[in-house]
Amino acid sequence: MRWISEKLFGDAALNDKVAHFAAYGVLGFSAFFAKVWLFGRQILTVIALALYGAFLEVVQGLGGVRQPEIADAIANMLGAVAGFGVAFLVLRFLWKKWA
Repeated sequence: MRWISEKLFGDAALNDKVAHFAAYGVLGFSAFFAKVWLFGRQILTVIALALYGAFLEVVQGLGGVRQPEIADAIANMLGAVAGFGVAFLVLRFLWKKWA
């Protein structure tokens, strides 16, 4: 993640934010293709994943070992939404290509 952070932002210190984004991106991408729908709705799954990422960041501060960071919560939320969106676009692209 340091290399990706360095290439994207010119700052290897942002690797933690890139890792948060990537982890939740994979989660969103996987949820799309696993057809994990809340109450039968895709949008509710995206919202739930984004809120889950923010919620876990807040909860980790309650243990007293780690400090919650708003930037990590935002990276989690954006990653979940981006992963879901990329999966949607991949499906659309493949559907058009193979249909």
